[in-house]
Amino acid sequence: MLDYVATHDEADVILCSYMLKAVAVGAQTIRILSDDTDVFVLLEYWTSKMRVVAKIQMEKWNGDMLDINETVQRLGPKKCCQLLGVHAPSGCDTVSNPSGKGNMSALKLLEIDIPGIGQMLGQHGAIHAQLQEAAYTFFLPLYGQKGCTTMNDARAHFYGGHKKPPP
Repeated sequence: MLDYVATHDEADVILCSYMLKAVAVGAQTIRILSDDTDVFVLLEYWTSKMRVVAKIQMEKWNGDMLDINETVQRLGPKKCCQLLGVHAPSGCDTVSNPSGKGNMSALKLLEIDIPGIGQMLGQHGAIHAQLQEAAYTFFLPLYGQKGCTTMNDARAHFYGGHKKPPP
């Protein structure tokens, strides 16, 4: 058993690091106790990216068990990569949430294809225009503005339908 206490800010990443280390030394089943969506997303991403074959489970505080491997298999590698890209700008612990949208609203976007979101975000050498285009493919559908091509168009369309102007 690993004997290390992490601060909350580090715990999400450290839990995944421990999971990968346990897999590397031959663990067949790994169970992580957490209710944190960030931990779930990171476990999905790293289990897929590293092609983990050990059984990975996330046990919630109420006793519910989430089978990480099964979810990874259902999503497939492309969606697992997008999962991290969708979760990061939608309210992981280190960024603000989009106004009126939570993690689950953003994660539901995985039901549609979001080109670029998993490939551009977090990549070294990505230029501003590529990142901006990837962000549009995420934020426009998040706010139901699929017909718009820019954030300014979306804002005008979104607020144009309100009776009172925003504060």
